[in-house]
Formats: sequence, C-alpha cells, structure tokens
Amino acid sequence: MSKEKQNFYFISGTQVTDLTQNNPNNFKFGAGGDAFRVYVDENNQVNQFVSKPLNLKKNPLKNVIQVASGYCHYLILTEDGKAYGVGSSTNGTLGNNTQINKMKAGEFLFFKENNLKIRKIHAGVFQSYFITTDNKFYACGTNDVHQLGTLDSTQNQKTPLLVTETEIREVWSGNYAYTVYYEELESGKIIGSGRVTPKHPYILTEDSRFKDKEVVDIAGGASTYLFLVRTKKGTQEVYFSQSQAYPKLWNQLSGLKIRTIKMNCHNCVLTTEDNKVIASESTGNSYKVLDNLVKLPNTQRWEVVCHAWDSVVFPVESSNSLGEDFKNVYENQILVDLQLPKTKLKVHTTWVQCRFRNPIQKISQLFQDLDFETCDELIGWAYGLIAEAGLSQNSTSFLNSIQIDPKTTLQDDLLRLSLDEETKNFNLLVKIADEDENNEYEKDQDEDEDEDDIEEIPVHKFVLFARSGLFQEMFQNITEQSNSVQDYSGKAIESIEIFIKFLYTNTLELTADDDPQIVVEDLSDAIEYYKLNEKSSLTSELDKIKKQFNL
Repeated sequence: MSKEKQNFYFISGTQVTDLTQNNPNNFKFGAGGDAFRVYVDENNQVNQFVSKPLNLKKNPLKNVIQVASGYCHYLILTEDGKAYGVGSSTNGTLGNNTQINKMKAGEFLFFKENNLKIRKIHAGVFQSYFITTDNKFYACGTNDVHQLGTLDSTQNQKTPLLVTETEIREVWSGNYAYTVYYEELESGKIIGSGRVTPKHPYILTEDSRFKDKEVVDIAGGASTYLFLVRTKKGTQEVYFSQSQAYPKLWNQLSGLKIRTIKMNCHNCVLTTEDNKVIASESTGNSYKVLDNLVKLPNTQRWEVVCHAWDSVVFPVESSNSLGEDFKNVYENQILVDLQLPKTKLKVHTTWVQCRFRNPIQKISQLFQDLDFETCDELIGWAYGLIAEAGLSQNSTSFLNSIQIDPKTTLQDDLLRLSLDEETKNFNLLVKIADEDENNEYEKDQDEDEDEDDIEEIPVHKFVLFARSGLFQEMFQNITEQSNSVQDYSGKAIESIEIFIKFLYTNTLELTADDDPQIVVEDLSDAIEYYKLNEKSSLTSELDKIKKQFNL
C-alpha cells in the first residue's frame, strides 16, 4: 500500500482509503461513488441504504499511514512516527493532560517530549492506544474497569501511560468497545482487560478453548467480542463472548471460510473468501447473508469498516488473481514451514528464498538486525501485499543491500521459480489414459495402479496449493510429510503440464507438439474443477488460443 499518495476520508467517522490508480491494492466506492451502509432493523432483517459520500473531508495532514476512530475522537499516525488526536477529549483520550475538545488535529506532546516514535494506533470508545517503534504499549483515556489494559489501577489517564514493560506485538479494541486485548511479542500471550472479559486479567491464549489454535483477529463491540482462530489443520473457527461470559463457538459459521470480522456497537459484519457478506445482530444465534437479501453491485470482494452504530460495505477491486492467491496462502498460513525473527506469521521457505535470493539461514540472520515494522513490510512485499511504491526507505535499502530490485514482481520470481527444477519438492501424479478411453478416467480405489501408467510432474508444493482450492482440500487429507498427490481429472498429461505452467506464469504456452483443440477441451472447465480464483486469467488465455487457431 502506497504511503505517499493515498488520501484518507471519513464517512460517519470511519476511515476510507482512496488509493492511486496504479496500485494493486486499489479500491474505490461503488458505482457512482456510492457507499452501502448495512444495518439490522427491528425485525432482525438485514437492510441497506445508499449514502452518497458528498461530505467527505480530506485530512490536512501529509503522509498519513493510519487512522483510528473511537466513539467521538480520532487518532492519526503519520509516516514519521508522530501521533495526532482530534475530537472529544473525554477523560484524556487526546492526551496532553487536557479535557479540551479539539476541532483541529494536534500532536500528542508526550511522545514528542520523550522522543518516542509510534508504529501503530488503536482507539476504544473513550480510549487511545499506541505501540511505539520499540514495541512499548501506551494508553490514555477512561480506565474505570481496566479498559487501558492496566492490571491494578482504575484511574483515568490524561497522559499516555506505559501499560506494561513487556514488548507488545498487537493491540485489539473497537470504536465502541470497553475492553482491550494485547499480544506479547515474545511469548505470544494474548491478555484481555476491561468490562466484557470473563475475569481480570483474562489470558485468552491459556483458555482451553483456544489450545493449539492461532488467534488471527479480534473484533469488539459494546458488550460482544469476536475471535477468529485457525486450527492446526488450517480450518477456521469464530468464537464470540457476550458481557462477561467465556467465549463460545459460533456453530452457524462452521465450514465457512471467514476472511474478516468487524463490529460496531451491537452488530457484526463478516466477509468470506467466496465473497459473501454476513451481518448479524443476535451473535451466535442467527445471521443473514447479505447477498441473498439486498441487491448489491456485482463485485469480487467486499471491504467493511465500522463506527459506533454503522457498518459501511465497499466493493473492492484488485489487479488479478495471482496477488489474491498469495495473499490468501500467507494470511491463512497454508503449508507454511518457517517462522522468521520478529514476525508473527510463518512463511514458506521455498518462496522466501526465491524472493530474497539467499539461503534461508542468511535471510534469518539479516532479519535479526531489522526492526519489527521493516520485517513485516518486507514479508508483505514478498507475498505481494505491499507494492514497491509503498516500501519504506529501510525496506528499500535492505533490498538494495542484497542486490534485489524492489520493482521485482511476483510474476518475475514465479517465472524464475518455475525453471528451478532443483527446488521442486512435490509431485503431481497423473495417470496416462489409454487411447481407447477417450481421455476418460474412472477412479477405482480398490484396484491397484500400474506404476507404469503413472507419470510424475515435479512442482513446488506451496505454488500448487496457493493457486488451487482443490489441492488445498486434498492437503487436509494427507500427512505433512507426503510428497505427492494424484490428479483424478482424466485430462491428457500434456494439458496438465501446460496447466501447471500456467499456475506459475498466468499464461498458457503451447509448443509445436501440443494439440490446441485437446488443450482447450481439457482446460475449459479447469477454473471450476481445480477451484481457481474467480478472477483467474485462464479463460482469457483459452480465448486467445481459440482465436489464434480458429477453434
């Protein structure tokens, strides 16, 4: 995401980003500049009304990289690590030892006077939270029930307070939330503090419900919290806690691939990987799939922002399926096998070595000397989450120091990886069909396969699973040590080899020996059969072949 050219706007207090045209993470409003505000009415029906964003207010601060909103105050973070506040200063939310409301953004003087730089900001209903570049956790505002994360004190804080001496990786709250959760950097322990925790303090990661599970995200409202977790098998679960009760599994969401969880005061809005929007008021008991109730513009993905009583849903545009596939495989931690220093999420050894063009041992050593934010930014670049234009000077300097052009794209390195036979660590097994079978293959698990009829296609395991939902499902039924899966599609071996190359390059390349008619017939249903991203370029590539050979 570019930090230099983006502008920040507000709709009902929520922050919306309008990115540059050439940015792969670009998203805009809906048709005609519409925003879709989602709400649940008195009959528990999900509705929406269109709000023309005519009163967008451009933030006057330059180089803004993050905005957070509470109930009636806003926090703003600029690229130079400075934090600003504007709006209501209830019980000290704006710091600076003042109760005076501000109509113009003012810098938090405490951090300036103590020479502290901020890397992340969060806001509760009447709280302000800050993580410094050296991973220290500060907070100010209302603290009558430990909402600032303090273990002992319940005194309101009009000046930012160091909550704990322990280094912190992440903080979660909500703009109408009376509770805060924060994660310790080294131990990974997540601690909850405030009005709606079962006890004080509540150590979420020591709760038996979350044993051997990874907490991916947390969203908070006035009296409800949502927890998105990932199991060891890679499946997702959503838990909810209401008032001071312990979290419960939200059974109705079982089997759904949840992408994001968001909450306003009482309602939650979730998005799924198959582009559904789910809204619920009675959390854990009922939910409504938005797509089935109101007519929204055709889109590939939705983004949700929440503030106080409102949720605003935006259609998202992205450049192509390749970036989304790698974003998905990284964020959902599919087939990851290595945790680099100073990063929470694990990575794929093969891909990191390819992108940084060094042995993994050397990359790990180099990362030891980088700060937390630069490490995360470089991994985001490696997986296509951050474009070259959005890299900080530290990240650009690091890439230049190991002789890598920051403009190198995923496609560039995937093409190079496809030619690297030595690092291919997986085999796709394909049964060679007899000519009289007319390319049809019936799978009989009781019949022993003739090894002479099976051909192996070497691939990189994580590329196969990143690009294909079918192979992701297969992986759940094999052991981590397995080094092969079988293709049961019945397609010609030549067509499958061309398809595998497509997974690397996003192009279909035929040789003089390939029969274009057979390739087109075999791959015409590949998007559906192999469960590719809906925006896969395979269809357009097949159209090119049809046109070229008059098929």
